[in-house]
Amino acid sequence: MFFVVDFAFDNFLESAKYVKTISSSSGSVRGIATLGDEIFVVRTGTGNASVHVYKRDTDDVTIQRSINVGSGSSSFRGLAACELNQCLYVSESSNQTIHKVSPVTNNTVKRWSVDGQPYGLSVNSAHNLLVAVYSTHIVQEYTTDGEVVRTITLQPDIKYPTHVVQLRDGKFGIIHHGLVNRYCVVGSDGKIVKSTGSGKMSSPYGFVVSEGGKVFVADYGHNRVLLLNSETLSVVKKLPAAFNVSFSTPYCIHFDASAGVMYISECASTSRILCFQKCQKAKST
Repeated sequence: MFFVVDFAFDNFLESAKYVKTISSSSGSVRGIATLGDEIFVVRTGTGNASVHVYKRDTDDVTIQRSINVGSGSSSFRGLAACELNQCLYVSESSNQTIHKVSPVTNNTVKRWSVDGQPYGLSVNSAHNLLVAVYSTHIVQEYTTDGEVVRTITLQPDIKYPTHVVQLRDGKFGIIHHGLVNRYCVVGSDGKIVKSTGSGKMSSPYGFVVSEGGKVFVADYGHNRVLLLNSETLSVVKKLPAAFNVSFSTPYCIHFDASAGVMYISECASTSRILCFQKCQKAKST
């Protein structure tokens, strides 16, 4: 999945329904990604440093295998997948490290240091890795080999970025904490172009953006997932009643366009991943 998901996502809410839950007591989910027919999940508090792998197109929600990232830490904060390079990226905040992981050989193939605490990760249209660096208030872009492409210093009131995605027009969607918790769009100079108002969110973390501009935000502190108005970002809506699930500290959101599935993880003791499927319309005869 590249910088934004495809147009199928824009109509996702019209027919989506809750289909299953992936549960585990082995730590809070901090990242979800998909490659091929597999789902990759990282958790904190597991006592080991691994990526758990599940099969995507089955009802079996047991772990198929685990990929050791080799650090022994449990401070994971983000996960992203690159289809072109057939790899995963894992951010580890305490050691200020990015791990590049191969799902083929099931091991870490490269790691590099980040100046600050790396949190949310995404892959842009150039197949480079974007990192929201929480403690130093920057966004960094890396090649798949860990070379810095650019560093974007965010304007002073964007204090603690937790996730970043590059949008179709080249700007960046960012979630951040601080005196104000909000989603905003910034330019390549790090200055805000537009943002949600203050007081709308509490400790938001993950989000996804569709090509049509729909923004879904995991509003961690309010135990809900929000749908933002794509033009002004000033209208904040809850997901429609069709989802009919009570969220508890939602942390990250991932949309698998090829399968038409949205995954929403929680950081509660249940460590659930809630799966929502886009229903197929019946063919007329």
